[in-house]
Amino acid sequence: MLIEVLRAFPETTAVALDMAHDACVAAAEAAKFAGVDDRLTVVEAPIQSLADDPAILDGAEAITAGFVFHDMMPEEEGVADRILR
Repeated sequence: MLIEVLRAFPETTAVALDMAHDACVAAAEAAKFAGVDDRLTVVEAPIQSLADDPAILDGAEAITAGFVFHDMMPEEEGVADRILR
């Protein structure tokens, strides 16, 4: 989805965050193939890491997330609250 956004809006940059190494490698390869790798930063980290260091999202004009909170445990509700601030 981010690659399509980057292709539609050439002035845009994006950050892809995933905890799965293979998904990050695939995203980087797909971005290179699409010619947008210079505008896509791929970060291998769990969504929970944003609670302690949200700097990766600094300057973001829009944020979208898919299938991220299903990996969180019920006791991590406070982490979700800090991410969604």
